[in-house]
Amino acid sequence: MKVIVRDVRQLALPLLLILAATVLGACSGMRMAYEAAETLEETAYVVTEHYYVILREANRLADEGAPQEWINRIVAKERQVTPAILRLRAQVDAYNAVRNAETEQELSDALSEAVVLVSEFIDVVRGQ
Repeated sequence: MKVIVRDVRQLALPLLLILAATVLGACSGMRMAYEAAETLEETAYVVTEHYYVILREANRLADEGAPQEWINRIVAKERQVTPAILRLRAQVDAYNAVRNAETEQELSDALSEAVVLVSEFIDVVRGQ
């Protein structure tokens, strides 16, 4: 039974990496970063950095005079995404402090949540 669990965990990271790179619609540089990430912690770092890149771009567009309606959607989504990113960073710290199956699962869950929310944030920034 333990072999099956180990095999499932070995599949989880590659599937999460594929999901992150695909769902987040990364540019070629970000895609390379996602592909280079080999662990949950590395993937969490890439997702976090990707979010901050998109957030900076959204701020730049807002500063350049984007429509207020668009800015309001960005702010609303950012208020959802930022707490998830902060939880993700906290889960990385917890996992690094106590590496066990429970903290690994919590990190994986936080990463999955962050990937979905960052993807939604990207869609809002793109006006979709």
